[in-house]
Amino acid sequence: MIDFLKGNEREAIAFLESEDKLSGLHSHTLGIDFYSAFSLKNQIRKYFGFDLTPAYKSRMRQGMRLATESDPMLRYFPLRKFWEKSTDNCNTLVDCRNTDNLKVMRDVSVYLMAEESGNEFTRQIYKNNIYQKVRSLYQTGKGEWDSESYLGHELTGYLNLYDYAKDPEVKQMGKAALDWMTITGAVKYWRGGFGGPSKRDYGGGNCTWCSSCSDLQY
Repeated sequence: MIDFLKGNEREAIAFLESEDKLSGLHSHTLGIDFYSAFSLKNQIRKYFGFDLTPAYKSRMRQGMRLATESDPMLRYFPLRKFWEKSTDNCNTLVDCRNTDNLKVMRDVSVYLMAEESGNEFTRQIYKNNIYQKVRSLYQTGKGEWDSESYLGHELTGYLNLYDYAKDPEVKQMGKAALDWMTITGAVKYWRGGFGGPSKRDYGGGNCTWCSSCSDLQY
């Protein structure tokens, strides 16, 4: 994606349209990987944000339709690993893990896929999921409070929602979440570091340019 922004559009699109690394495990969605929440987040940005060829974009849209024809969290598949040594693997079509950042990336992505492919029943389920999550930010906050490691993942998930949701109510939910996260994050962020207590900090977060929150573009 960075290569595309640098002006190497043809090479970048060819790379983005190359087969997903684990495409063989995703024949049920035409080889498009919609499993891990991290992959989901990036697939959404790839689909909506880049000038893909009509054939590949149609393939992705069909994969989205297949993935969201019913609630993907209630559709079961053999366990698939997230990475070589992962132990928290899921037997659902999409990522079943529910830490704050993973839930946001998953629910936003499934919502946008359902909206794009016209699967209204699934769209309504995930619209409600997103509403409940955003509402809880303003009522009670979140479990991964002030996490320098995971702020960026949630923020980019909600950016996808704000950028690409067609439903005005849902777009407003995305804005409300972004407002909350940027305001609370600004209290801690200073020149590439995160000061003060932080939930889920892997060490070094208060070091200039050592904090994961300085890599929001990821």
